[in-house]
Amino acid sequence: MKKVSKKLNKKVVDISKEYMEYLQTYNWPGNVRELENFIELVINTESIPINLEEKKKVKLVSSNKIEKDEDFSLEFIEKRHIKRVLEKYYGNIAISAKTLGIGRNTLYRKIEKYEINCSIMKQSSEMEQ
Repeated sequence: MKKVSKKLNKKVVDISKEYMEYLQTYNWPGNVRELENFIELVINTESIPINLEEKKKVKLVSSNKIEKDEDFSLEFIEKRHIKRVLEKYYGNIAISAKTLGIGRNTLYRKIEKYEINCSIMKQSSEMEQ
């Protein structure tokens, strides 16, 4: 966390002891790379993506192993974050890409990959004006 936050010039995000224990027992199918991506996402969003009390979370199985639920995947978290940024800026690709720290073409690819409909966001922006 410290290494990545220093590299990105962002503050370290506090992780509760309970959540840290949870992360330590998670299987991490993508190994170290998935963990590094998760930490980078936490630092960039300045928040922990999943509330342990939420109904849809990684389920603890009786054998103390963890079963991966869809909403814990990095793709789900990335999609949700991209949608939030796009909604905040009413579908404006240039501002959203800059906020996310990625290029516009990369954002367009991710919008296509996650099937995010930006035209609805633009319409709501025009209706407010």
